[in-house]
Amino acid sequence: MARIDIRLNPQEEMANFNRGHMKRLFSYLAADRRTLFLALTFVVVAVAGEVAVPYLIRVGIDDYIMQDNFRGLLGVFAVFASVLVVTTFAKRRQAFLTAWLGQRMLYRLRREVFAHLQKLSFRYYDREPSGKIMSRLTSDVRYLQDFLTNGLTTLFAALLQVVGILFVLFNLHPRLALLSLATLPVVVITIAALRTRIKQAHLEVRETMANINANLQESISGVRLVQAFARQDVNEAHFDAVNRRNFKATLRSWAFAGTFNPAVELASAGASVLIIWYGARSLASGNLSEGITVGIIAAFIAYVQQLYDPVRELSNIYNSMQSAMASADKIFHLLDTPPEVVERENPIELADCRGHVQFHGVTFGYDENEAVLHDIDLDVKPGETVALVGPTGAGKTSIINLVARFYDPQKGKVTLDGYDLRDISFRSLRRNIAIVLQENFLFSGTVRENIAYGRDDATEEEIVAAARAVGADAFIRKLPNGYDTQVHERGGQLSEGQRQLIAFARALLMDPKVLILDEATSNVDPVTEALLQQALEKLLAGRTTFIIAHRLSTIRNADRILVIEDGRIVQQGNHWELMNQEGLYRQLNEVALRHA
Repeated sequence: MARIDIRLNPQEEMANFNRGHMKRLFSYLAADRRTLFLALTFVVVAVAGEVAVPYLIRVGIDDYIMQDNFRGLLGVFAVFASVLVVTTFAKRRQAFLTAWLGQRMLYRLRREVFAHLQKLSFRYYDREPSGKIMSRLTSDVRYLQDFLTNGLTTLFAALLQVVGILFVLFNLHPRLALLSLATLPVVVITIAALRTRIKQAHLEVRETMANINANLQESISGVRLVQAFARQDVNEAHFDAVNRRNFKATLRSWAFAGTFNPAVELASAGASVLIIWYGARSLASGNLSEGITVGIIAAFIAYVQQLYDPVRELSNIYNSMQSAMASADKIFHLLDTPPEVVERENPIELADCRGHVQFHGVTFGYDENEAVLHDIDLDVKPGETVALVGPTGAGKTSIINLVARFYDPQKGKVTLDGYDLRDISFRSLRRNIAIVLQENFLFSGTVRENIAYGRDDATEEEIVAAARAVGADAFIRKLPNGYDTQVHERGGQLSEGQRQLIAFARALLMDPKVLILDEATSNVDPVTEALLQQALEKLLAGRTTFIIAHRLSTIRNADRILVIEDGRIVQQGNHWELMNQEGLYRQLNEVALRHA
């Protein structure tokens, strides 16, 4: 297994604030604006309670303790206790509402991204790695949710708390207020010095974590091959190296964070020391004009502790905002990617499809600058079985991809019963076309559910009849729970041949007018293949069928064989006609006989 090394783009991972992204993100909370307003109201109440506590301490010390009025102090205690109760309640309600809003936003955004992914054309999946697409629905959405809920409410609370504390400090004693801010430059300088390094450290952690995930995914998917080639020790060494890089990157990240937090604590402690020094000196001199009291000194010390906590939070929110902006850019880029194969307004519904497929001067390529098919003209009559043969990369799969309208041609058109496929509704087209691939996907669920995947309304009798027709009923009934046997991920507990037979039953249950078989019998053993060929003779009757097969023995009974080379039809006819003429088909047969 090759060494995996994912490199993230720092500009992508650490994006600047984007007002357009923020406005768009807030739209996901618009439906819950009342709940958001209520959550922010609780934030205001909680912050007001926290800011009030040191002031109540000043009142209790100066107005009651210093005056030996301990009976009046009980009233202050009652107010103090009430403030604590209200503050605690407000914090709990704000936390609950924030979590609720976050999950609602997460639900809406994931639903929209998933729905859009279902509509995107195959060309998008051709160029985008599946792991990258998965990260949009997992980590990127999570970064946005964390910032929009926890980040924004924390930002609102931090700013409100800073403003509230400064307002109270300058009203209590302006000179002490300025003195309490004297150590703030230490925090500002530390943030400026560490900001870039903290960014890079976080980026390296995400990069190495992505490498760990990619290495795990590849190792688990290829575990059979790993054991077959006895590569366990080599893979363990690769994983250990990746894991060690993540370990070191995480330690560096913590080291930088560990430098910042002590700097804030040092600034806070330094401010407290200055306040105590100045206040004690003023009290000792007996200078009443200074207006400094024991209560004011106590309140200032408490306020300084409160003041520097939001400063620490604002730095964390800044990093969270950068990650959220990068994630928003990725997600919105996905959501703004339009599907290339789209349904037109007021599309045609095929009432009685006959299965007449035609290609009219079709030119097609997966890359618009490089054609795979060149000016293809083809007329496949209803009920005709057409086999496509040719070298790998000749364009066989591209032809059936166009028949199923997974892609649209760059030039020309493909028609079904005379209608351009682009004019037919997706539902009508898919209802009349079924496909069996070389490696068919089985979904988690029962065997019955997998067979009826294309027809939710199928009866038990129809499901069993389809399975029996392709020779799958016998082995299904031998499974632990028959048709109710759970098919695990990708049908891992079934043989390749069994999975293929279930795929045949799934396609045939749809009773399509056009049937596409792409190397559909390549994974079936000779005995099963013989039974399947017998069933196909009956099942293909009355259906237009396209067959791709590298084993030429499986297509000798086709009505017509198309020989594809370099994106062009170079020969066509039945097996015996093509064998009696010089050309690629006879060459392919001769090679197959030599290797039989």
